[in-house]
Amino acid sequence: GDLANFAVRKCAHFLEYMILALLVLNVLKLYFNMKQVMILTIAFVFIYACSDEIHQLFVPGREGAIRDVIIDTCGGITLVLIKLGVTHLKSSAI
Repeated sequence: GDLANFAVRKCAHFLEYMILALLVLNVLKLYFNMKQVMILTIAFVFIYACSDEIHQLFVPGREGAIRDVIIDTCGGITLVLIKLGVTHLKSSAI
């Protein structure tokens, strides 16, 4: 019960931050080259995850955890790597 609940919550965080990274990446690619977009996207996701965990330190019944920052940032990195792979496949197919 508790382990399954924990796993589901952490997977949800991972996916939420993948979606955040996708949205940020789509906006940044209008203004920057792809290398800058990837770096800025990961930095934004990391900073947002840190701010979320710091916020939780001040909410009764919640706790901020570095583990959650790592999970959230990994979600953003995963999306960036998927986008890089798709872009690479599209360019090599042409």
